[in-house]
Amino acid sequence: MNETKSLCEVIADKLEYAIFNDKTINKGKLPSEMQLANAYGVSRPVIREALKILKARGLIDSRQGAPTTVAEYKVEDLQKNLARISKMKNISSTEVYAVRLALEVASARYAAQNATEEDLLALRKINEEMQKNSNDYPLLARLDTQFHVAVAQASKNTLLAFITEAFAGLLYSVIERTVDERTAIDGVAFHDKIISAIEKGEAENASEIMRAHLILSLRNFEEI
Repeated sequence: MNETKSLCEVIADKLEYAIFNDKTINKGKLPSEMQLANAYGVSRPVIREALKILKARGLIDSRQGAPTTVAEYKVEDLQKNLARISKMKNISSTEVYAVRLALEVASARYAAQNATEEDLLALRKINEEMQKNSNDYPLLARLDTQFHVAVAQASKNTLLAFITEAFAGLLYSVIERTVDERTAIDGVAFHDKIISAIEKGEAENASEIMRAHLILSLRNFEEI
């Protein structure tokens, strides 16, 4: 029994390697159970168990009567995992801010180097919406979160943008607790400065403005 389980894990590891390295499999359809069994020299039950392991790892999607395909890992998946970890580990809001500072200062720097006109338009639009809805605090919190995610997306660093977007759930939870008329005005003003620095390609300036913005936000949170 243990040998069978061990063999299933070995095959699962080999299939995982193939998913990431074989261009005929990556982002596509896996061969049938019979084809996999012949390719790896094992029985179909071993292949089925190996596929169950891959499904538990979130690497494949499989439904009865449908081909087994490589799963697309979504932002929502990481977002849910971060929320669970935050609860299980009792992550404090101060810790959230510390990670936020590290991510978003880097985002601003890279955005100043790589942002397109389309990115700048998106940032301006969000900030304009914030200005128009200065008394709608729940909406402001969502827009503020969107702004910071948009900066990360403008960085053109795929991993940084993915992590920041996944982090948005935790980010929103702290932003919504600090939003009021005063912080909304401060936020819009800082966002304008960040957009201006990004537009001018001033990487150092953009990152320092972002740092000042987040430090003020943390102080507002601590006051509350």
